[in-house]
Amino acid sequence: VKATGMKPPAIFLVGEVVRLREQLQWFDNKPLFGKTVIVTRARAQASALTKKLEAQGAKVIEAPAIKIVPAADYAPLDNAIAHLDEYKWLVFTSANGVDYFFERLAEAKKDARALASVKLAAIGSATAKALAGHGLTADLIPSAYKAEELAEALAGEITAGDKILLARAKVAREVLPESLRKIGAIVDVVTAYETVADCENKEELIAALESGEASVVTFTSSSTVTNLLEVLGDKKELLNKAALAAIGPVTADTLKKHGYTPAINAAEYTIDGLMTAITNFYNK
Repeated sequence: VKATGMKPPAIFLVGEVVRLREQLQWFDNKPLFGKTVIVTRARAQASALTKKLEAQGAKVIEAPAIKIVPAADYAPLDNAIAHLDEYKWLVFTSANGVDYFFERLAEAKKDARALASVKLAAIGSATAKALAGHGLTADLIPSAYKAEELAEALAGEITAGDKILLARAKVAREVLPESLRKIGAIVDVVTAYETVADCENKEELIAALESGEASVVTFTSSSTVTNLLEVLGDKKELLNKAALAAIGPVTADTLKKHGYTPAINAAEYTIDGLMTAITNFYNK
């Protein structure tokens, strides 16, 4: 074991039962068996992707590149919540935005009834699911889960002068608010949460990349890309030793801007879509 560098988990079998391997083996036949996948999602959200990967036989190393934290200043969001009846649409671009918005809504001693006169837009199925968790159904979900598609879908629903509230991360693309303002909407962008660079497993991450053990590094947002590169510092070139997987075109473009070409691109911009893309990559 020492000579080969074998590490746990491992089972040592002795006796005739070894002859039954061909009849009993099942885990080896899973599509991602023998692959090690790095998950860079925030710790609180990583488990969903981790469970799906492990169910397909992969070994997973969680190395969160981002940490979701409350906004430093909630005054703008709290002020918007105090005037919800002025808005025609409330727009969410992530499940995190939904959860932090409702935390502030509760702080204001309000609940879902405060949204009775407001229409709800969600950028994708995960965001819509987060709304459903609060007993609400999104009025609009674009066919493709990105800001450009959401802006286009909303354009047909609003007129000049309509007030739109966009609750999102502190740092985000300006495509959506700018597109809506061009057609005359009044868009208030408020910070619901922030993301900061964070990597609890930096040593294990670097060791897996240096040794070549890491087969795939997954990226579920542009911030996971930029923050992981910050965490790696002068060891950024190690990413060239693994296949890079992007959850969607925006994340893929961020990788390309930093000089990396994703080998795996999800056709559907969700965790399930990313899983399908990774599995298909190894089934080719």
